[in-house]
Amino acid sequence: MTRQANEEDFQLFDGQQRMAAVLLGLGKGQTKDSRKLWVDLGTAPNKSSGLKFQLRMTSKGQPFGYKPDAPNQKIELGKRQDKWDEWRKKPGGVTPQQAFADATGSDLIEATCAVPLVELSLTGYRLQSTQ
Repeated sequence: MTRQANEEDFQLFDGQQRMAAVLLGLGKGQTKDSRKLWVDLGTAPNKSSGLKFQLRMTSKGQPFGYKPDAPNQKIELGKRQDKWDEWRKKPGGVTPQQAFADATGSDLIEATCAVPLVELSLTGYRLQSTQ
C-alpha cells in the first residue's frame, strides 16, 4: 500500500535501530518502560567503537546493565549475583522490576559515572568530548 506523504509526515527509510535508541534515550518510544539508555561519563569508550562516550543499556531483566562493549550480552554471572546479594539486603526484598525502576548510575556493574541519557537531555546538558 502506498500513499502520498504530507508535508508534516516523518519518513524513515533506514536507521530504525538508531532511531529506536534515540527515542529510548529521550524516554520515548515503545521500549521506554522496559529499557534505559545511560551515558557513562567516567569511562572512555573502546576506540574501535567510534563512540565519543560510553553508552550503557539496562532492562527489567538486567537492571544492573549489560556488557559495556557488547550491549546484547549479559555481564558475568558472578558479578550479577554479587549485585543482587547487595540489593537483597534492602528491607522488603526487591524484584527485578523494582530494581530497574530504582537503580542509579552507581548500581550499573562496571560503570564509573553513569547518568540516564533522558536526564541529560531534559536538563539541556550538552555532552562535549575531550577527544
